[in-house]
Amino acid sequence: MKRKYLILGILAFTLVFQLSCSAKKRKGIDLKGARLGVWTMDYDAALKAAKKHDKPIFLQFTGSDWCPWCKLMAKNVFATKEWKKYAKKRLYLVYLDFPRYDLSLVPERYRERNNLLTQKYGVRGFPTYIILDSDGVTELGRLGAGRDKTGKSFVKEVERVVRMRPSEYKKFLKSLPKSKQNELKNAMDARERVINELQAWLETRPQRTEENINKYNKFMKKLERLEKKIDAIFENNKK
Repeated sequence: MKRKYLILGILAFTLVFQLSCSAKKRKGIDLKGARLGVWTMDYDAALKAAKKHDKPIFLQFTGSDWCPWCKLMAKNVFATKEWKKYAKKRLYLVYLDFPRYDLSLVPERYRERNNLLTQKYGVRGFPTYIILDSDGVTELGRLGAGRDKTGKSFVKEVERVVRMRPSEYKKFLKSLPKSKQNELKNAMDARERVINELQAWLETRPQRTEENINKYNKFMKKLERLEKKIDAIFENNKK
């Protein structure tokens, strides 16, 4: 009888140990390999596939079991049809998770690597979204979470970054008639000037006064008008 209890105890301990060491299978997230538009934890495989197929890489730094903004984006953006349809055509998706309560959500072999990637990319908060060019080195842009973001709105944000990949932008610019080339260049230059002016002003740490709030809103309205103008050129000249 004692031997029976001992065997059962060993089996129970072995089962618990195996569960603590193995990662959970998570719907919609691959643990190995990389497929276009499907989340994977295999960073190296995604970089290799992106380079081979000349596609950008979308890195998601998240805390899936504790971060409220991460959960909000997972529900309102990444679970939507708009996002999935877009990503399937455009992006290799890398899921870099930092759970606090259930470490089995991430394979042990990826945990230290994930920590190193936060240092490499200077990630200071969750969620952080970083878009890389197909070389896996060139950073195209960073995006954040938002209460009002949807699949449709976030796709637009991502596309504004992705379409400026040097290879894509040069090809698109070349396809335009000369007048449209100049129009796009002028709009892009104007946008860059407004962004630089805004950043320089923010670095002075202006006080939160009514005057400064109005000034900030004016900057944002200028940017919005220029973004719409640039969007229209891209949308109306798709091949």
